[in-house]
Amino acid sequence: MMHRNFHRAFLCLVLVSAFTGSLVLAQNHPGSRITGPIDERVRVTLKGNVHPLAQLRYDQGAVLDSFPVQRMFLVLRRPPEREDALRQFLEEAHTLGGTSYHKWLKPEQFGELYGPDDSEMTTVIAWLQRHGFSVAHVTKSKTAVEFSGTAGQLRETFGTEIHTYLVDGEEHHANDRDPQIPDALAPVIAGITPMNDFPAKSYTKVLGQASFQAETHAITPQWTLNTQPLLALGPSDFAVQYDLNPLYTAGVNGNGVTIGIISLSNVDPTIVAAYRTLFGLPAGPLNVIIDGSDPGQNGAVVEAHLDVEIAGSVAPGAAINLQLRHL
Repeated sequence: MMHRNFHRAFLCLVLVSAFTGSLVLAQNHPGSRITGPIDERVRVTLKGNVHPLAQLRYDQGAVLDSFPVQRMFLVLRRPPEREDALRQFLEEAHTLGGTSYHKWLKPEQFGELYGPDDSEMTTVIAWLQRHGFSVAHVTKSKTAVEFSGTAGQLRETFGTEIHTYLVDGEEHHANDRDPQIPDALAPVIAGITPMNDFPAKSYTKVLGQASFQAETHAITPQWTLNTQPLLALGPSDFAVQYDLNPLYTAGVNGNGVTIGIISLSNVDPTIVAAYRTLFGLPAGPLNVIIDGSDPGQNGAVVEAHLDVEIAGSVAPGAAINLQLRHL
């Protein structure tokens, strides 16, 4: 059900190869940081987990205990020495000319090298299950544990309630206070996400609609903006600004490459196809990959279309994978 503050923190784009150097440091298993029994009475607060719009003036009260909280993630904290090794890896992997430049990792490699100890994850999973939660899986990168339950279980386990909030005439659900966890688990748990369904703020501005004539490739706007300056950019402008034309001349156009885009909204493939047709781009594969239920086309659809269209115009030979998850 809910939303988003932590999810960018554990979404890692990891790809192909193995890596030496700093990875050797990460291979040392530090052992479990959970050194004592889990005492539910001794707790710490995970600060920064309340949405700024979850305010008393909008509060309509707590939801029923049976209210479902689905597909939440317990975000895990990696050991300090592995955090240091990861930062070194990222520095070396982005240093042009180095032997480790752009030698990326698969999610499983990332988890093995930089994730928490397996015994820690076993303890955390068992703790969630003792409180009645259903645990789906640990992410391949070992950055989070996916679990589901009810608002009542969330309150009993984490000391926070899910409330209904009415903001600008729209109903939303969110936790009313920062969650708490047993102190013994504090070295391992960084936060919980998503605990609200407030949408991410969009900075795009819709200026109007236009009609597209497939026969003539012409676009007719519904209205014209007379104020200045007015700037609109197409794929050829992007190619000039970023000096891509020499690459295109050399035959480098993304052929054989897959570009992954993480989105909160689905797209209309006919609009993407019309964009490519309008600018004389070849038809390229668009693969929509849905994790869970389809979020459909929502408030983030403009940015989703923009991401897919621009990625496909910069690398017209590449396949585009749009990865969706309904938060």
